[in-house]
Amino acid sequence: CNLPFSMSSIVLLVGQCGNQVGHELMRLIDKSDAHPLSHRDGKLRCVCVDSESKVIGHNYREDSRSSKLYREGNMISGLRGRGNNWALGYHGLSGETEDTSLLHRAMEIVRKEVERCDNYAGTMVVHSLTGGTGSGLGSRLIETLRDAYPLAHVMSVSVLPHSAGDSPLQHYNSLLSLSSLQCHADAVLLFSNDDILHHMAAHSGLLTRQNPSGSISLKDMNQYISMSLAGVLQPLGSKPKRLKGKLKERGAKETIGSKKRNEIFYKSTETSYKMDTITKQLSFSLNESQDESEVTRHRAVFGSSPGSASSMSSNDSIFSSYSYSSDTDSLTDMSRQPRSTASALLRYRGIVNPLEKRTFESGDSRQTENSPPAVDVPSGNEPWEMFRSICAEPSKKFATVHHIAKSKVSWQSLTQSLIHSIRRYDRNGLQFSTLASLLVARGDHDGSFAEVWPKIEDKLKTSLGFVDWNPFPIDFWISRYNPVGPKDSQSLTLCLNSTKIVETLEDVMRKARAMYGAGAYLHWFTKHGCSKNDFLDAFETLESVVEEYKLGVR
Repeated sequence: CNLPFSMSSIVLLVGQCGNQVGHELMRLIDKSDAHPLSHRDGKLRCVCVDSESKVIGHNYREDSRSSKLYREGNMISGLRGRGNNWALGYHGLSGETEDTSLLHRAMEIVRKEVERCDNYAGTMVVHSLTGGTGSGLGSRLIETLRDAYPLAHVMSVSVLPHSAGDSPLQHYNSLLSLSSLQCHADAVLLFSNDDILHHMAAHSGLLTRQNPSGSISLKDMNQYISMSLAGVLQPLGSKPKRLKGKLKERGAKETIGSKKRNEIFYKSTETSYKMDTITKQLSFSLNESQDESEVTRHRAVFGSSPGSASSMSSNDSIFSSYSYSSDTDSLTDMSRQPRSTASALLRYRGIVNPLEKRTFESGDSRQTENSPPAVDVPSGNEPWEMFRSICAEPSKKFATVHHIAKSKVSWQSLTQSLIHSIRRYDRNGLQFSTLASLLVARGDHDGSFAEVWPKIEDKLKTSLGFVDWNPFPIDFWISRYNPVGPKDSQSLTLCLNSTKIVETLEDVMRKARAMYGAGAYLHWFTKHGCSKNDFLDAFETLESVVEEYKLGVR
């Protein structure tokens, strides 16, 4: 069921890991009833890039024998790998031209995909932080997307390597990639290979064995990532039933949690601006008679790249919760994008209401798009609505995703199993603190989730250590159908923005700093365009992120 007003998002798969995970995701979406990532001709809004043709060729041949979802021209490969070297992936091979450069070829295909979209909202980049193509080229593509489409979202889906080590250069690659993502991506969904193994082992009864990962294949891990992504990307479809009795008021209160957090954030800033003033300004800037001043004002709110953590302060203007750019060539940037992008993005970010009413079929009833829903949940704009729930501040944009699906179980039992599979304590036994979260419940055929939600909420608050300053730490979405798994199954997908990222970043910096201090492998990076300042800047950026998270839980 394709909703008329569904997300127009592009998926960019980079490197071997990105293409393997993305291929599993596309197969999963193809099996479901909803196809939010497809054009009207049935082809996926997907671009596949790799420096070698092995994985891409295999995926395309497999797709050609079955559903034929990929566009042949969107499969881009090179003739030589990037040697697990971030610098080689980021700067490219020496002597490359626009015809041979993977960066230029990929961006040209992305441009064509954007032109096919009715309302282009953003791009989701799937890549790893280990290999040269995934980490280096992935970082470069995200930076280029930010510059080329400053009004659109850019989300990174990154896979962290095993802590034991996949490559001698993985700590350098992860350091440089994470620094680049902090500066240029709107949000980063981080999947750790170690955490995935822990989750799968917990549900396979393998934790007591000497080798818990023995029977878990790479394909199993890729499928888990794809199911987790589908849990938050797939449209929710029909709105859930109204909450009954005493739960109605409480349920409505919980579902507007993200809106309340935004209001609290704005009120806490030392400024006299009000949200209604911003709404009027942005609505006026969308008028067909807008001149350069209006475009400039609009871009001041939705500018090029989010500021780094070190550039944010409590005395910044109210616009600091969004991207800011001091560029004056606003008209040029606007002219490079579809006319509908600005209005679509404003609507996705919840700043203004749709300019006109649209109606769509929802089950057997007819609803108006901008009429108050029974429960305030999105239908089709899930990736970008998710930002509002878990990544409200640009300095804290790293999140993890956890997923579980079973048949014929209660919601409380499913919640308990999900919590059991999440690593909630650091190596010293201290519980991670959670800043914000989003819980997506799918397969609520009988509407029973709303009735048990208070108990689930209490269980999550007890288990996940939410910060005291956030009065609405949990948002939730409900869907009657479950596109992930059998039709009769239920699934829970939990997105967490927590201090677990602090442990991850500190590990990466500690190992990379030890290698950097010894001068190990630095010549492999400097000969391909990196300088020592690139490493020093990366250390400084990640240190600022760690400090921001620590300040957020004090």
